[in-house]
Amino acid sequence: MRTFIQLSDAKAAAQYRSMTFPAFQGLLNFNSADVAPLAVGTLQNEAPAGLALLVTSPNTSEAELLSIFVAPRLRRNGIALELMQRTLAYCKTQNIQKISASYMSGQDSTQTLENIFNKTGWTAPQTRMLVVRCSLDSIKSAPWLNRYALPKGYEVLPWAQVTTAEREALRVSNLEKPWIAPDLVPFDFEENYEPVTSVALRVNGAIVGWCLTHAVEGMLRFTCAFVRKDLQRLGRLLLLWDEVVARMPHAGCTVGMWTIRLSSKSMVDFARKHMQPYSIYFGETRGVTIQMAFPEGIAGQ
Repeated sequence: MRTFIQLSDAKAAAQYRSMTFPAFQGLLNFNSADVAPLAVGTLQNEAPAGLALLVTSPNTSEAELLSIFVAPRLRRNGIALELMQRTLAYCKTQNIQKISASYMSGQDSTQTLENIFNKTGWTAPQTRMLVVRCSLDSIKSAPWLNRYALPKGYEVLPWAQVTTAEREALRVSNLEKPWIAPDLVPFDFEENYEPVTSVALRVNGAIVGWCLTHAVEGMLRFTCAFVRKDLQRLGRLLLLWDEVVARMPHAGCTVGMWTIRLSSKSMVDFARKHMQPYSIYFGETRGVTIQMAFPEGIAGQ
C-alpha cells in the first residue's frame, strides 16, 4: 500500500533525511528563520519510499524544488510521477503560484526526471550553465595549467589575507565606477568559503581578481572567479586557477567543479576546447518552471 504525507517536523522527517542531498538535509529540522521547507514523503507498505523537498522564501508565493527521490529498489513503478503530482497538489494548498527547479544533464536519472516534468506540466528545459568536473589526475597534463609565470608586480595570496583597507578600496572603486560583474562580487560568496584554496590577485598593490571556492560533498567548487576586464585577455584568470589547483591537495580535495555562464561566450568556448578533453564530467545545468493553475479569483486569497 502506498501513502503520501506532508512532513512538518524533524521527528517525522528523520527517516527521510538520506533521501535528499547532504547540503539540504538540515532543512528537515524545520527550524530555519530564513526559508520555509515544504516536504512530501511517500510510504510503500509503511516504509519510507520517496521524498520531494522544496523551499520557499518568507512572504513569497514562489518555491524551488530542491530534490525528488525514490528508493532505488522501488523505481520504475510510478512512485516518482505520483510523488510529483501529490507535491504539486500540496503546493496549491499552500498558495504556491510558481515553482522552479534545476538539475544536471548526463545523470542516470536525467531522462526519467525530464519525463516527469513533461508529464506534469513544467516548461521545456532550458540550459543555464555548463558544468565541468576535473580530477587532479585528469587535469595534470592540461596545457593551460602552469602556463604563465607571475609577472613583476603580481601576487597571488589567500583571500583571507586581503586586508580591511584593500576590501574597502575594492568596494569604493566599484561603487564609484562599477567594474565588477554584478554576479561575481566576491563579498557575496564569502559564507562558508574554503580558506585554503580561495585566493586573490594583487597587482601593484591593488586587488584586481579573485577565485572564491567552496567544498561541496567532497569536491571543490570554483564558485566566484573574476579578474579586471583589462587583464582578462592576458590569461590572468588562469594564474588564479593554477594556484587553486596547486592548493587543492592541502584542502583534501581531488576533484574540482566549474560552472560557466552561457552568456560568457569566451569562457564557454575555452571550456569546450580546452577543458572538456581533461574532464571527468562535462555537462550542463538545466532549469524548468511550472505556473500553478488556480481557479479565477482563488490564488492569493
